[in-house]
Amino acid sequence: MGKIHINLVSLKKRKRGERIFQFESFCKPGHPAHFDGSFQENIRVLLRFGHHEVIAQEGLKCWSFLLELSHSSAKKLKLFVVEEIVGISPHRQCYYCRSVGWGNHMICNKRFHFVLPSKELAFEEAESFIIEVNGIDSENSKISTKQRMEIENHLMHGVLHLNGFGHLISINGFEGGSEFVSGHQIMGLWDRICTLLQVRQISLIDAATKGRMELRLINGLAYGEPWFERWGYKFGHGSYGITEQMYQRSLQALRAFPLALLIPPLYRTIFDVDILTITTKYQSTTSKVLKSLGDLFHCMMELKAKLSHEVFPTTTAMEFHSIMKGASCRWSVKRVEMAAQVIVQELRRSEHRWVSRQEVRDAARAYIGDTGLLDYVLKHLGNHIIGNYIVRRTVNPITKVLEYCLQDISSPFPYILTASASNTHQNNPTRFQITRLQLKEDILYLYKQILIMAEQPHPISTSPVSSAIPVAVNILLDTKHLIKDYNMNFSQPTNFDPEHIKLTCVARLRGHLHTELQPKEILRIPTNSTIGDLKRVAERYYKSTYWVLRNFVADAVVLENANASGGEDCEGDLVAGLVEITNGGVVVVEGSGNCVDGEITFECGNGEEVVDCLCGAKEEDGERMVSCDICEVWQHRRCVRIQNGDEVPCVFLCGRCESQIVKLPLMQY
Repeated sequence: MGKIHINLVSLKKRKRGERIFQFESFCKPGHPAHFDGSFQENIRVLLRFGHHEVIAQEGLKCWSFLLELSHSSAKKLKLFVVEEIVGISPHRQCYYCRSVGWGNHMICNKRFHFVLPSKELAFEEAESFIIEVNGIDSENSKISTKQRMEIENHLMHGVLHLNGFGHLISINGFEGGSEFVSGHQIMGLWDRICTLLQVRQISLIDAATKGRMELRLINGLAYGEPWFERWGYKFGHGSYGITEQMYQRSLQALRAFPLALLIPPLYRTIFDVDILTITTKYQSTTSKVLKSLGDLFHCMMELKAKLSHEVFPTTTAMEFHSIMKGASCRWSVKRVEMAAQVIVQELRRSEHRWVSRQEVRDAARAYIGDTGLLDYVLKHLGNHIIGNYIVRRTVNPITKVLEYCLQDISSPFPYILTASASNTHQNNPTRFQITRLQLKEDILYLYKQILIMAEQPHPISTSPVSSAIPVAVNILLDTKHLIKDYNMNFSQPTNFDPEHIKLTCVARLRGHLHTELQPKEILRIPTNSTIGDLKRVAERYYKSTYWVLRNFVADAVVLENANASGGEDCEGDLVAGLVEITNGGVVVVEGSGNCVDGEITFECGNGEEVVDCLCGAKEEDGERMVSCDICEVWQHRRCVRIQNGDEVPCVFLCGRCESQIVKLPLMQY
């Protein structure tokens, strides 16, 4: 993992009247301004509204924006934008570009890091912070545990290359330690920034979790899409040779998996009764028949969004020993514990009915003669844990009488009775109510037993059909690279500008086998521009954008898919009359440049490394790899059965080289 340590030299207090932006409206149209230029023009305009921070490092510039969470709150977040000059950076190549399939992109001159620091720094006048610059690259990373934690705990870190491509490296909402802004709010901020600046494409690694569960798996099951797709992020690049078609088919198969195959008699494990009970429970909450895994998870996730955080208006459950810390407790620990156990036994006999305080007190007096002790324990016992139970306490809304009930927390699917509207001695059927906590436990239980434990089937399982689950689950878990294309509809009539035209342009260096350099660029020029004007605009753009083309000189313009016969045109000819703007017209700018021998041109290097894995992968995907010591071809460690915790052999031979060596004749000495 590469890192940059940002040291702020002078952090003076903000001047009175200095602009403060609203978090929820920052980078909406008109906030702070209207942006209609290219990405490079727009980011320069945005930085003019920021507060320039003085930093010590060479090759870095820094601006900050104060974002107010709400008018009623004094809390303000500080958004930092760090400009990194790649030419003098020790980390020129981008790990994330290589992982997502953009390794053939040329290295840009600059990168812009957008950082909401970790919660310890976000609300303070931080003197320094650390940002990641090229991802986790090896186990030998020289980063301390404290530094790694700071990097991983940033509320948001995104990086934008000068060509408009970028990566959302991390976000941390409430699950990640944020105290005031949610993951939805942070994603909304990032999406507004990218939209306002008119970036081209943004990638991310979907490693979001909810509790102890992989969100891409849970959300995929419930809604048929990743959590990030609500902001437009879709399948970008699969790991281990996974294609989009494989991903979609696996997702559909897992969502459509019949629940009938997971319950007796077709699916027999030690967990089948629990799964049947959970399925029956949530079927009672909806009129729709739950037939598949997708139906069940969708029902549970929708119910989770509707439920309040707690059915009972009480605080978080505590161990009952805490009731003895009160100043009014004059009894010994042993006597208080005995009284509490007696009360729990009486509540257990009620078979989960709500029982009035007087009933509990009268029943307990047969064993505890000290009424003062009973009154004290009953007063403080509500919402405390005793053994495998939580003692719940509420006021009956009809009788206004205090009532008690037990919640069994030893089961993964406990039931809780609602306070009865009438006297509990009536023979009315019991009504069940699901709490948000209970729902989370049920989702986690199904996640572990069906989705995760399915990878290691129990020996008593007799369902061959269930073997399809781990295959689909692994494909979903291995699909982490998502991409959003912000520039998809640039040529649509709604974005038509009569005074300008947009061209798809690609550079080609003479003497390099006429290889077109990626990525293709979109240039915006006036409608009356000539070929000579286009050549100058393209030359200026490529020199200012890409490190390897800093000495680029445009010699000629070649028009492909042109109205004319094609080929090089005169400098005085109008571009608009030669290129079919809306029909895939491509402009090739040929030129020359004094490239330094051996200098790395592309994010993936200069093509020396070859990937040819057993899974079908032909390029890097961010997973750990190992190279053969003979042919130097890279393969996934997992595909050659080297686990993450295992050491790589001192000499590693791929299967092909090993088989060739076996065929060699033995040498006689």
